[in-house]
Amino acid sequence: MTHQTNLPRLSKFLLLALLLLLVCWGSAGKGEAHRLTGPAIPASETQQWIELADAESVDSAPGAVSSTTQTSPCSLSSDVNDDGQVDIADIMIASWGWAPGQTGANIAQLQTIAAQWGCLIGNLNGDSTVTVDDAMLVVRAWRSTSGIQGTSYDPTLDIDDDGEIDVVDVELVLRRLGKQFESPVTPTPPTGTPTPANTATETPTSTATPSPTATATSTQTPTPTSTATATPTSTATVTPTSTATATPTPTQSQPLPWDPNQPAFGVQMFGEWQDAGARQRAVDGGFRWVRLYLHWEWVEPTNTTPDNFNWGSIDNMVQAVEGASLIPLFTIQGAPGWAAQYACGPLDPEDVPEFAEFLAALVERYDGDGVADMGGLLIPVKYWELYNEPDWEGAPEGAPGGCWGQDVDGDRTEDVYEYVDMLRAVYAAMKAADREAQVVFGSLAHDMCSGCLFDLQFLPKALGAGAGDYFDVLSFHQYDAFRDNWDGDLPYDQGILGKIAYLRGVLADYGLSKPMLSSEVGLHVGSGTPTELDLERQARHLVHVYVRGIAGDLKSIIWYTLVDKDVLQYGLFDRSWNARPAYRALQVLTEQLVGAGGEPAVYEGQLSPGETGSRYIQGYRFRMPDGTKKLVLWTDTGEKIKAQPDTQVPMCIDKDDLGVTSAEWTGRILVTDQYGDRTTKGSGETCVTYTIKQAPIYVQVTP
Repeated sequence: MTHQTNLPRLSKFLLLALLLLLVCWGSAGKGEAHRLTGPAIPASETQQWIELADAESVDSAPGAVSSTTQTSPCSLSSDVNDDGQVDIADIMIASWGWAPGQTGANIAQLQTIAAQWGCLIGNLNGDSTVTVDDAMLVVRAWRSTSGIQGTSYDPTLDIDDDGEIDVVDVELVLRRLGKQFESPVTPTPPTGTPTPANTATETPTSTATPSPTATATSTQTPTPTSTATATPTSTATVTPTSTATATPTPTQSQPLPWDPNQPAFGVQMFGEWQDAGARQRAVDGGFRWVRLYLHWEWVEPTNTTPDNFNWGSIDNMVQAVEGASLIPLFTIQGAPGWAAQYACGPLDPEDVPEFAEFLAALVERYDGDGVADMGGLLIPVKYWELYNEPDWEGAPEGAPGGCWGQDVDGDRTEDVYEYVDMLRAVYAAMKAADREAQVVFGSLAHDMCSGCLFDLQFLPKALGAGAGDYFDVLSFHQYDAFRDNWDGDLPYDQGILGKIAYLRGVLADYGLSKPMLSSEVGLHVGSGTPTELDLERQARHLVHVYVRGIAGDLKSIIWYTLVDKDVLQYGLFDRSWNARPAYRALQVLTEQLVGAGGEPAVYEGQLSPGETGSRYIQGYRFRMPDGTKKLVLWTDTGEKIKAQPDTQVPMCIDKDDLGVTSAEWTGRILVTDQYGDRTTKGSGETCVTYTIKQAPIYVQVTP
């Protein structure tokens, strides 16, 4: 550890003065209540301490780098009061527990503290301030271990002195970001019962909180090959404008609470996030999540030393959506020109650590831990998706955000393996900044259609290269036009559930089980003026895909988009902000499956054909937070919704279908259609017959 070069080194005179002070305290005459550890420190041991400290001190001109950098790293145990620096306060606190005649642990500790005088925990490059640059020195030495040949173990980077450089060491640096050496306040001597003579007082030490480790190493298994899927191409993303040159100063405050049990309903927003009316429409629809694009080049357009991050545009985005109680899910892409040949693709190898530094600073700023957070942060940001559809293998000029599906940089290495290298580099840095951060693997298109340009082997290749250790959540896109590629046998694994099952199978082939989310789902209503049938099908599909996604245990499901962005018109609103029927269907869906306190319904299971009476009936049962049981029912013939007829099948609904007891069953059901209209059926029968159609309904027992 490099000592601070702008501080005077510990001299034998300062040590002697300190010891004389301790002697005075130790022989405080008649005031037994104020005695510390007993009689005065023997002169022989005082001289021994001074001589050892003098031998360890720097014999160089003022301002020179310490010669003890490698042999005496700045140790956590020397920072007795855990204030981030080794100074007179630590010596004094340690001395209170030192008894005369000792030559063991305590005097050894005092000698170590003396040798490390002026250290700033986490300041590895000697610039007098703890910055992300210091953390990256640790990241670059990731997993090097003491005593193992072939590793570049450097004890000065092993902050917790456990013999291995790991995520805990990175975290110990990042938690001190911005720390500079400060003149210590002399601690008040303890009062009360004196420590018995000849008894050492235990020195308080700082204990690092371990971060979660990565998941099990995967094993390679071949997966089926197919061709990829066309997903709607979004219009060019406009860089958010920053209204002020200065961004809110990071502050230290109380950590913000984070509840991972959030409803899954989310929406894609582009520039409309800046419109208060648009944000309110999202909230009124029942959305909880909002997916936003975040380009690295917006924050760090030029590479400087030290790093100069322009957070203004991102702060504006976060403040706007969180002010509406929406949770941001950021998709990070858009590398600056100095870091990559193409903004959508592989980074220059020498700039991968720069990306890790940026992501560490980004995560730290919005993690809500109370340290170096954006001023006014309301909701912690936990989910960070790395590139939109990185499996694109077409020309980078037409990429949907990512283009890691071939070898666009011409280095004769498939870009998917460079994607894995990137994950490996950034994962430790992001987890060190916030151990609750969720690193999201891409958002895979992973589909097939005529003329599509996606590498369906992208995920298997990445997992085979060890990517499973370096992400927490798998993200994918699903559009109904391509459901035939993944559908299972009716009534199971239909629509998005089929793709979930397939991707879970790929993960399982490599010994992995990961949470999943879908950051794009949707159904367009065609170009021009939509027909009434097109609008109705969009409304029906919205309910189908959300209910199935929740049944598939997706953390978040993002509808593409809130308002139309292109000629195919995927929006819940047209460009004039006229609401489509799907928006009303969304409102009813969220009213039906989210409790009054915002807690989501719990999915209990899918009904079998034996329970519904037909393989064409899709039946999903939920339990509301208040205990109410509900069924969501509709018909599906196993084809894309635009190709199937509105099949109608009668179903006799009973207590077992709803999962209620005989005492709770009344023989009457309340049926709510997709637009909120209600009907009561039954008059005390054992089961109540109702005709199920393609349009979804919600069913519960009623008195």
